[in-house]
Amino acid sequence: MALDGLNAAAAAAILSQAKVDSATKTRGVIVSAFVPGPLGLAVPVIMARNARSLGGAGGGGGGGTPGTNLVMVPDVVTGHIKAGAATDMLTAKRLVADPEPTFGDDADIGFVVAQDPPAATRVPLDSEVTIFVGAGKPPPDTTDTDLDKDLTNKIAQAVTTLTAKLDEIENKISAMGGGSGATGATGATGATGATGSTGATGDTGGKK
Repeated sequence: MALDGLNAAAAAAILSQAKVDSATKTRGVIVSAFVPGPLGLAVPVIMARNARSLGGAGGGGGGGTPGTNLVMVPDVVTGHIKAGAATDMLTAKRLVADPEPTFGDDADIGFVVAQDPPAATRVPLDSEVTIFVGAGKPPPDTTDTDLDKDLTNKIAQAVTTLTAKLDEIENKISAMGGGSGATGATGATGATGATGSTGATGDTGGKK
């Protein structure tokens, strides 16, 4: 494929004006030269815009180059590094550690097993770097069958407790009802009122 010299020259000029680092400028010129026509010119324009967005936040109006606001992410995985030490390494580079526990081997508990972005990535100052910290082996899986069995046991216990309460209440009601009935039986003494029939003897007196 023929290289587009005009695109390469234009890309060099655009990226130089944007004050990107030399590696970014070289990459932009090469890519632009391989892409013919207007599309090739779009490459350095986009790269320059990205460089301004990355470098403009921390410039403070001092006219510094965008590259001064970028830092290379250190390698906090190689060497079996503890999470605390990895955090210190990132802090020294003006980066923020974002620990994320991850299950794995028990031998990796407390150690960084992965990172994002990876080492040697250039990022803006004060960016977050996720460090994946070993949390040991995952807990055993709980199957649906175990959950159903546990729920069934809990329901059975609740039914047993409720049945015992109902039996207790019924016993109390029965005891209260039986006692009041016995008291009512004493009302039979009212039958003595029948002796009033002796008044019939008064009629005998009248006849006399």
